[in-house]
Amino acid sequence: AHQLHSLAGKIPRCAQFLREDRARRQDTQAQQLGQVAGMKLMDVERECLRQTLMLNGGNREKTAKMLGIGERTLYRKIKEYNIE
Repeated sequence: AHQLHSLAGKIPRCAQFLREDRARRQDTQAQQLGQVAGMKLMDVERECLRQTLMLNGGNREKTAKMLGIGERTLYRKIKEYNIE
């Protein structure tokens, strides 16, 4: 429960990151990432993890640091959400 609460606390940070990315890049992909209103929390989390991994070239250590979560938590979430 503590890990879920901790991870849920990171969602606003991720959403802010996605909004800033949209401001920097006015392409279709960035616009889609910024549209989180009405999405299920787990879908927002999955997309945040996926996009941050892509941004870091698949580097899980960098991704975990950027999101402010532990690498073990990141690995668990990657498995949970079947992220490639």
